[in-house]
Formats: sequence, C-alpha cells, structure tokens
Amino acid sequence: FPPECRKDLYISGSSSPIIDVDDKKVLEAYPEYRNARAKALEILMEPGDILFIPALWFHSVKSRGFSVAVNTFFRHLPSEYYERKDVYGNKDLK
Repeated sequence: FPPECRKDLYISGSSSPIIDVDDKKVLEAYPEYRNARAKALEILMEPGDILFIPALWFHSVKSRGFSVAVNTFFRHLPSEYYERKDVYGNKDLK
C-alpha cells in the first residue's frame, strides 16, 4: 500500500489493526479500508525473486510455502517522517 493510504489503513504507531487484508468483514469494522484496497499492489513471487519495498510503504504477506524474509531499514528521509515510538526498532541508531 502506498504511503498515502496511511489513514485508510488505520495505522497506529507502526502497525495496522487490519490483519487479514482479504477478509471481506474488514470493511464492516474499517470502512475507509476500501480506499486503501483500491490502491493496493498485489505481487505473486516465484522462487528466487526479491522484492524491494520503499520506505513508508505498508505491506502484508501471505506465503504459499516456505519463504525467507530479510529486512533492512534505511533512514534517509527527514526525521518528521519517522514515528517517535518505534516499537520494532526499525530506525537507525545514532
């Protein structure tokens, strides 16, 4: 989901209460999610594929089998773009 979907994903801190992005009941609890869903990109990856997710883009992953995920966080944007409370330690240490 692109960064402009933040409000429609009901982001609080660094996460969203929307767990299953494909669950139709999500729209009952989170009606603005419809706007984010319309802008979502879906990708089917094959063995050996690599995906780069730019800073501030939100994502949800469903694995159809064994998979490996590696995260690297780059702090290259102005400080006001980053959350003050970083639950997952995603920010660079100073």
